[in-house]
Amino acid sequence: IVIDSTHGPNKYCPPVLLPLTAEKSTINTEIDAMVANGNTAVNIGMVWGWRTLSPRWNGQWYGSSTYNLPSGYSALPLDYGEQNMDKVVVLMTDGENTIGSKNVYNSFGRQKLYGTSQPYSSYWDNNGFMNPYLPNDGDDYPDKADQKLLDTCTAMKAAGIKIYTVLLVDGNSNMMRDCATSPKHAFVAKTADDLKKHFNTIGEELSNLRISK
Repeated sequence: IVIDSTHGPNKYCPPVLLPLTAEKSTINTEIDAMVANGNTAVNIGMVWGWRTLSPRWNGQWYGSSTYNLPSGYSALPLDYGEQNMDKVVVLMTDGENTIGSKNVYNSFGRQKLYGTSQPYSSYWDNNGFMNPYLPNDGDDYPDKADQKLLDTCTAMKAAGIKIYTVLLVDGNSNMMRDCATSPKHAFVAKTADDLKKHFNTIGEELSNLRISK
């Protein structure tokens, strides 16, 4: 699928999300192709992580793995609470939770308008472009963005999803800790070696959990 991320409604959109798959080589290829750029809208990433696990999206993910599915299923994601199946999200971020620049429109609106009430016409200038001269009355938008993430984490945990968080170098450690299933599920990495160690720990915990079942 080719998406034009420089024009129109898909401007600034990231690459197409990889659905659940049991193919390690496919996962490694996607990871190797990742390029860090833009802002760090943590909640948007978390919501899409939830969608990859939510049974409401069963059969909607093109290319999702069908390997070794339980009886009665033709596609992933499985239902919540399925026997011998854990739904786990590992949320990693390397920065503060930001929506975007003040004058770029995104899924939450613009930073200048976030959480404010504005007439529809004020979004546009006389030439039909986003108006860059609105007063900046969205100063509290970082707190609102963090609360969006925490609300998402709360809903995911209530659905039975286990959440690990990994904060790399910079960001809101309190928010990441509160997002995680418990403080023991929250990790902070200052170096690449820390990051590797934490992911190994998470992998071992999940493997041990599966063996114990």
